[in-house]
Amino acid sequence: MRFLRFALALAVAAPAVAWPQSVPTSATAERKAILQAMEANVTRISPSMERDRWSANVSLWKVRLDHAGKLQPSDLKRMQASLDTITRVVAQIRSVDERERWKANQALWSTLVSSAGTPQAAAMVEMMAALKAMEANVMGITANGEWERWQANFQLWKSTIDSK
Repeated sequence: MRFLRFALALAVAAPAVAWPQSVPTSATAERKAILQAMEANVTRISPSMERDRWSANVSLWKVRLDHAGKLQPSDLKRMQASLDTITRVVAQIRSVDERERWKANQALWSTLVSSAGTPQAAAMVEMMAALKAMEANVMGITANGEWERWQANFQLWKSTIDSK
């Protein structure tokens, strides 16, 4: 009789214990929701150069959020291609403030990609400095759609750096 109770309790408890392991953490779910909002905003961008750099940025975030920790060579190759797009397009930005934002974003991605997703302490200091520069710059954005994209990007970076 005791064995039967134990087996029944195990049959009921096992799925309850196993289920949460496959559910994404709330932080991951929150980051993915932020990314989805950013991606929806990017689809409304008209100028092609801006759309190209934001599409590349979204691609980078998709890979990063799908692969926590150390990145595989295939992921790094995809990320480097998107980072190359950002680098190429950022060089053509005329607005000083916008170029500054993108340079900070580019520095963050460069550090993350060069460290295969696991930056060491010195790289983290550089990343925090770039994030602070981005934050100060984003505060000055007046265009609503642009501000929403940058705020989402900033939140993703902040949660990424804070989780290290």
